Amino acid sequence: MMYRVFRRALDAAISAAMAVAEIAMALMMLHVVLQIAMRGIFRISIDSVPEIVAFYYMAGMIFLSFAYVTREDGHISASLFTDMLPRRANELLQGLIFVVLAIGMGLFAWETLHEAIRMTRIGEFHQGASINLPKWPTRWFAPIGCGLMALSALVLALDKIVGRPVGMTPSAVTHAAKG
Repeated sequence: MMYRVFRRALDAAISAAMAVAEIAMALMMLHVVLQIAMRGIFRISIDSVPEIVAFYYMAGMIFLSFAYVTREDGHISASLFTDMLPRRANELLQGLIFVVLAIGMGLFAWETLHEAIRMTRIGEFHQGASINLPKWPTRWFAPIGCGLMALSALVLALDKIVGRPVGMTPSAVTHAAKG
């Protein structure tokens, strides 16, 4: 019961983070196209486009999509040797790998959280040609994205170790438990 509630909440958070990452990608494309069109047609350049793209859009796209890729078990893997293992041994090995991934990303989330807090406190900004661009909000993408990835890896590890099919939605977990 508690696992299903946790899994539902985690899935909702991961989906929300992915939606923000998708919005960032769309805004980035629109912003860059607008910049190119304005420069080509009117010979006017929009201030700080490279900085906004790098600090906001790209950081959001990358970090906030981590957990989604992990949840969908979409990481690149070289399975040349592990495919020769018996199915259960392969699942246990993958579970162990996900535990290591969860620990690593949890540590990275913890460290970047401290940096985000510090930069928020001092009000970090980037001085553009004509504007001061607040940079501290973008510092939160890393701890949020890495924290969600760590939790997602932990769920996958648990699924692999107990032999539950990976990628089961909370409703599928409920159905499998009843059946």
